[in-house]
Amino acid sequence: MAEQESEQPPSLAMEFLGTKTSTPSQPSLVYRRPPQCTEQNVNPATQDEVAVGIKIVNSYEIEDIYSLATEVHEAESCDHENVVKVHCSFKYQGQLWIVMPPLPRLSIRSMIRASFPRGLPENAVAFILKETLKALNYMHGKNRLHQNLGADCLFLDGTSRVKVAFRSLTYDQNSNDLNSSVFPDWMIAPELMIDYRKGQSKATDIWMFGLLALELFYGRIPASNLEEFQSFVLGIDDKLRMLKKNQGIVGSGLFRKIGVFSCFSNKDRKKISKPLVEVMAACLSREPKKRPTTNQLMEYKLFQRCFTEKDTSFGKTKEGLYKYYRS
Repeated sequence: MAEQESEQPPSLAMEFLGTKTSTPSQPSLVYRRPPQCTEQNVNPATQDEVAVGIKIVNSYEIEDIYSLATEVHEAESCDHENVVKVHCSFKYQGQLWIVMPPLPRLSIRSMIRASFPRGLPENAVAFILKETLKALNYMHGKNRLHQNLGADCLFLDGTSRVKVAFRSLTYDQNSNDLNSSVFPDWMIAPELMIDYRKGQSKATDIWMFGLLALELFYGRIPASNLEEFQSFVLGIDDKLRMLKKNQGIVGSGLFRKIGVFSCFSNKDRKKISKPLVEVMAACLSREPKKRPTTNQLMEYKLFQRCFTEKDTSFGKTKEGLYKYYRS
């Protein structure tokens, strides 16, 4: 990332000041390939053009510029199909330009709140979690942390691939309140509540992965305060024991109270499978050492399934996502 600001943008950046080709769903610019641009940034169809998304930030208005710079640096060094990679970044006229692949303006969280308020079908939840886990496994393998994993950091691209972005790089324009994009403080990992100075770890990323599973399946975190949340998390283990005797259960008790119903019908109550509850229970363990690693999570039954176009339920859900993004 460029450290100094100049009156003129870098030679590479000059190419980004070209013709606008933005659309409501995919804001982007097209730039000509400079000589120093590597082949991986070239559109195979044209050999000399590639669409990019540009996030322009007023660096003087950012309260925590260090965190932003750190996340941009992390994204520049990531190279994985499920991670949003920053091509380059530079300062120009008091603004920080962050150049990355074009993504939809709206995150999966925005899509859920607008079109799936009662949560996604479990097939879609499993698919999104599996794609996200691939990205998280890559990051942890490089000893990097995400630290703010949530549905607001997830995007569905045109190839049915889930892209994970660092929170400060997201395109979500739904809310002017920056704090609305993160989970409440009372949902943070228990070890951070005891001593926040311990800082984030791979185990806290796994905790947030568990929160993500709840958000995707229920449409929101099924609690409004710390007491409700703790009761809900403690109840997950009880539900897992019940599911060992039954393949699926209908919402009851606290599950019934929070309205765990089908996102397609008000009459049909939503069922949750044992494999999904296993993931939730493992990731939301109060003891960090008892939470699985990303490699261990990969072995869970929920992630052993291969999703194909022949999967009717998933196919319908995916089409619904694209219809929403194109609107």
